[in-house]
Amino acid sequence: MDLLKEQYQLSAVKHADETGWRNDGQSGYAWLFCSPETSLFPFQNTRSASLPRGIFGEKLLPGVLVVDRYNAYNKAPVSIQYCYTHLLRDVEKLAKDFPDNPEVHSYVSALIPLLAQAMHLRTQSLSDKKYYQQAKKIQKKIMEGSIKALLNIWPSGPCRTSLIPTNTYCIIGFGTGASLPIIT
Repeated sequence: MDLLKEQYQLSAVKHADETGWRNDGQSGYAWLFCSPETSLFPFQNTRSASLPRGIFGEKLLPGVLVVDRYNAYNKAPVSIQYCYTHLLRDVEKLAKDFPDNPEVHSYVSALIPLLAQAMHLRTQSLSDKKYYQQAKKIQKKIMEGSIKALLNIWPSGPCRTSLIPTNTYCIIGFGTGASLPIIT
């Protein structure tokens, strides 16, 4: 198990997820920690962060971890990237929650096609250099649109300056499945 865990930890792209699981009438959780080369399936009675801590350890890991935003992964010693499908679902929910808000409608209408464009970028036959150039362009559009939308919501006051990111994390890049790793 230690060799598989180490192989997983060293992978450039890692995924983690968990789901409820019943076995002989007992509730528990099936966890998945996978990379292109390795899949770990621990079954636990708990959904606590102790299991991911045991998988990731404390040493800074290479690559990126793709997750659904469950906070048990937030302290993993690796760059975190949120799952595209979950992000898209949240953006669509935003539109449903605020159907009469023109700012929300404008933001969602601009963001969804950019997220789709970013996701489809990985399917194109591009050199690494061209790929990252395209990813940076999409990233810039997403960040500019997000900042513009937030500034429209809060046009003045103390919140305004805190909305401008100093270290930009974004969701554009190569990926597996429905995910978009970070480019900083």
